[in-house]
Amino acid sequence: MLVVLVVVISACGPSAEDVEAKRVADSTRVADSLAQIHLTDSLAQAVIDAEAAAAAAAAAAANAAANNDGGDNGDGGGDDTPVKKGGGLKGGGDGSGDAGSDKTDGTVTKKKGGLSKTK
Repeated sequence: MLVVLVVVISACGPSAEDVEAKRVADSTRVADSLAQIHLTDSLAQAVIDAEAAAAAAAAAAANAAANNDGGDNGDGGGDDTPVKKGGGLKGGGDGSGDAGSDKTDGTVTKKKGGLSKTK
């Protein structure tokens, strides 16, 4: 009777092939889950990087706008105010002197460092 009971119990359990197939399926399921997590993390990081790049570009544009008075003469600066030449410039008053030097008529001149008003 004991022998019959052992035969019945061993015949009712899973075979070695079934155990191996379950192990392979479980391993594949775990690998697929890890790949999905990695993909999700990669996509999330890509979104974070894109948002950071957009924020940096917006900050650079805002900084450029803050440093620019709105005019654009194509020289990269923001001042399109005409520079008065001649008259009180060093070098004879023919406009050959450097703009913004020793003016006494109170006009605004463009200098390398920005605008200055002479007295």
